[in-house]
Amino acid sequence: MMRMKKDQNTLAHINLNAVIKSIVHLYELDEEVKELVGNRNLAIQFLVRNGPSGLLKFEDGKCIFMDGRHKNNVLLFFTSPIHFNKMVDGKSNPIPLKGFIKLGFLTKEFNTITKKLEYYLRPTRDLLENENYAKINTILTFYTAFNALCQVANTDEVGKYTAKRLSDGNALATIGTFEKLYIEVKNHTLKAHIGEPEKVHARMEFVNYETASGMLNDTIDAYSCIGSKKLKLSGYIPLLEDLNALLYQTSMYLKEDT
Repeated sequence: MMRMKKDQNTLAHINLNAVIKSIVHLYELDEEVKELVGNRNLAIQFLVRNGPSGLLKFEDGKCIFMDGRHKNNVLLFFTSPIHFNKMVDGKSNPIPLKGFIKLGFLTKEFNTITKKLEYYLRPTRDLLENENYAKINTILTFYTAFNALCQVANTDEVGKYTAKRLSDGNALATIGTFEKLYIEVKNHTLKAHIGEPEKVHARMEFVNYETASGMLNDTIDAYSCIGSKKLKLSGYIPLLEDLNALLYQTSMYLKEDT
């Protein structure tokens, strides 16, 4: 099968608005990450020329991510989407424009946090046999994949073609009663939100973490899960079918290059 060529701008949007954004969830799930941040109040602005921008903020024991440019005390600039993607791969460094006295945190503690994120998002079969690891991997992969799906729909040429077919509405994805995320489709633009909307037009429900883990890590078949009712689809099914097509394309972006 021919390997899909990754659009560097789309990949940069995924790396910032899905991968780095998932540090928000990692912060809640891993005590070591909280300890690494400590009582620091940091607002790290990522700014990519001709690409995405976003703010990762640690404040008062919480971690949040905001799309776009915001008030910050650390500003990291990247000359292009390729430059940013190389930084995410550990092959390049950002250009710091603000917050020089905080560079020690970025090169040490924050670097450790990103390596821990990679550890959870790059599972092996042996690691997935550990129940606690598998749960954290599933949660992070769940939010990363659906956030990345939106970036593909909004920036990739094939993804935008698929998005043009979508009617306005909300598609809810859940893992049991624990994890909830919905994709809002408005004017053929997609945006992911944590939680449940007032009105749901389509639902994708994983009955438990084990099912979500198998589906998201391609170790179990979707049709068998539907047949055994471990994956429940309801509402406007054509919306879910198009989102599934985008999710497949997204998986090509998230796979590690070899």
